[in-house]
Amino acid sequence: MNKWRYYILGTFFSVILFMGTAAWAEKPGEVIEWSGSSGGVNWSSGKVFAEGIGVPPDRAKYAAQRHALACRAAVVDAQRNLLETTKGVRVQSKTLVKDFVVESDVIRTTVEGVVKGAQMLDKSFEADGSCRVMLGFSLSGDLASGLYKRAYRGKTDSADSAAIKLARLLLGQFPDLIPAVQAEPVPVQADWRVEIGKMNRRLESLEKLMKVNPERVAAGVAKGDPTGLIIDARGSNFIPSLAPKVRRLRGGVMYPGNKHQNEAKESGKLISLFMNDLLLAQGHPRVGERPLVLKALRTWGKTRTELVLGNSSSDKLSKLIKDGFLETASVIVVLD
Repeated sequence: MNKWRYYILGTFFSVILFMGTAAWAEKPGEVIEWSGSSGGVNWSSGKVFAEGIGVPPDRAKYAAQRHALACRAAVVDAQRNLLETTKGVRVQSKTLVKDFVVESDVIRTTVEGVVKGAQMLDKSFEADGSCRVMLGFSLSGDLASGLYKRAYRGKTDSADSAAIKLARLLLGQFPDLIPAVQAEPVPVQADWRVEIGKMNRRLESLEKLMKVNPERVAAGVAKGDPTGLIIDARGSNFIPSLAPKVRRLRGGVMYPGNKHQNEAKESGKLISLFMNDLLLAQGHPRVGERPLVLKALRTWGKTRTELVLGNSSSDKLSKLIKDGFLETASVIVVLD
């Protein structure tokens, strides 16, 4: 009886582990940016992952002990690789997460928190007894919220940042002037809490829109207004980032506007996801049943994370934004 019970439990946990691994595996149309050979970013799901390998110590005599110690070492290795991969995530054209980690203790502790709390996606044993694990976490939530607060700073924030940098420079020269202060750890929400929070905020936005302008909502449903936005950036040299921008030809930034930036700072919802297949992007649940597809002309200036729309596409998007579009809808950028 016990034998069958252990067999069933083992099968159950094997299936759960396989499902977690399969859910994380690369799917058609997804954009994966690798960071070395041990980790990378899935820009289509907004997740970071890294692999680690551990070898059992010679002192371990029993197989179970060797496996446990090897996997413990593999987790430490994966966390180290995941931290380096996370620091290399692109926020804007020339800004990486590691730049904000240097500037902000809050960002540093948040990054360390999500890495330590990363989900184990896969675990396997090699013929030589070594253990191989895969860890990962979602960029959305507390980490994205903190990064957007740094990326979308106003003039006041920029001045404060300069003052902080000057203070740090002075303290570096005269470390005994002010005693060091330990940063408060930032609590990191579990993935399910982040997702529920995003759903609640989206429902609140919809309810507010219906109360303020129910006629427009009803008319939009009747005439089939777009449910999301897809920007076709194929053929340009565009690269994905956490804070991409969409500009009008010979004009300013259209998306994300101030409202979208504030929402991203508050909720930690990613500004955009990225795919490399237009048809698959059109079927993505994030953009709903009727996504609007706009073709980008090119990237802007010397940046590779900002896109320029032509006059016709800009006019369409501008009108929709004025009508409240993208307050609840989402964006996907399609690239090569």
